[in-house]
Amino acid sequence: MKRIFISTVLAFVAGILVTGGILIFCMRLIFDRQESVHAAASASMFLAALYPLRAGNTNAAVSRLETMLDGQILVLRTMPQSEIVTATLGDVKKYRIKYPYSSGDKGFDAATQKIMSGVEEK
Repeated sequence: MKRIFISTVLAFVAGILVTGGILIFCMRLIFDRQESVHAAASASMFLAALYPLRAGNTNAAVSRLETMLDGQILVLRTMPQSEIVTATLGDVKKYRIKYPYSSGDKGFDAATQKIMSGVEEK
């Protein structure tokens, strides 16, 4: 009877360890995939600004960077509020007051302006 109990407990513990290991492995695969997609997207965004800069077209580069900044404003607004999010949005508002920007898309501009109107300048 004691042997059956010990075997059962050991099987239970082994099951937990194996299941936990599988979960950790799967979560790591998902995290690595998200990380690589984010890095690839970031690299593409940098290239979109670097090519016109190298060609001497600063206006196109600035426009692309401004559009990327607008996109990040929208992403930051979906994040849980934290000190870093609040500080970053404050920095963006300070920048946008000094350098106003319009993407030409009224809906997109309205969305970013609405977000920025609720942000305290840093």
